[in-house]
Amino acid sequence: MSSAREMVLQHNYAQADRYLLAARSRVRESANRQDLDRLAVTDSFLGSLRHDQGSYEDAEMFYTQSIGAWEKANGDNHPGLVRLLNDLASLYLDSRQFSKAERTCARSLEIQTNTAGVVPPLDIAKSLSLLGGVNGGLGKYQEAESAYLKAEEIFLKEVGAKSPEMATVWNNLGVLYAHWKLPAKAAVYLQRSTASVGDNCSPGNALMLTNLAAISTGVPADAETAFLRASECASRAFGPEHPQTAEVLSRYALFLRQNKRKAEAARIEAQVHGIREKVARGDRARFTVDAKDLHAASRNAHQKRSE
Repeated sequence: MSSAREMVLQHNYAQADRYLLAARSRVRESANRQDLDRLAVTDSFLGSLRHDQGSYEDAEMFYTQSIGAWEKANGDNHPGLVRLLNDLASLYLDSRQFSKAERTCARSLEIQTNTAGVVPPLDIAKSLSLLGGVNGGLGKYQEAESAYLKAEEIFLKEVGAKSPEMATVWNNLGVLYAHWKLPAKAAVYLQRSTASVGDNCSPGNALMLTNLAAISTGVPADAETAFLRASECASRAFGPEHPQTAEVLSRYALFLRQNKRKAEAARIEAQVHGIREKVARGDRARFTVDAKDLHAASRNAHQKRSE
């Protein structure tokens, strides 16, 4: 998988895709456990490529196949499944399929309960963060807050405040409080989130800036600055024709309309429409996993049983 990762880092997505599909074809008919592990990791990587590029249906197919291959090789209660299930739940959240996300999170948490003390803390925190997103999407704000705060506690201990994980949790808390009609709390967490990652133009930072802009509309100059930064970040991080870029631009267009700048809003709305039409025609292109990472939890479980 290291070759594919290097291709992705160099933005050679089509080359990485061909490499992974060729690797997949060599092991897909095998019943050998090691080959099934390779198939699971390859499908997970293929899913993450399509997820990142906005091809959600294909991403779901590969993520689901990845889980199936891992189950076939290692059983349906293996702790390594937690990371794969987290990826699938993240996809469902991004595509706003909250019922599917809820079921996937529930299964992940059930495995964690059945293998207590085995699953890595970061995977547990990721599950809690996803659960917060599910509950927030379903309007269960107190449950969402509880899950996010538990994730925050783990991430602070494991990776510290200046980390993408903490920035994401703080962003999610900010969005939650905004929906909960608690603007002061929302502002605190969204500002903390963007400060945590600085000027890094990552996908997460683009969305964090968008959320900060959305709650700054009472001060139009500040909001526009954040929207412009978010739009630039989204185009660089996701690509100019990605659904998430369209979402950022759509929110900027709404801001312009609300401030009586109809011509500018219409121009951006046309751009958004073009992106979404292209995606709808099927143009192709959240954690990438490795078999040894997934098996690490299993080794920990064996050691625990031997003590």
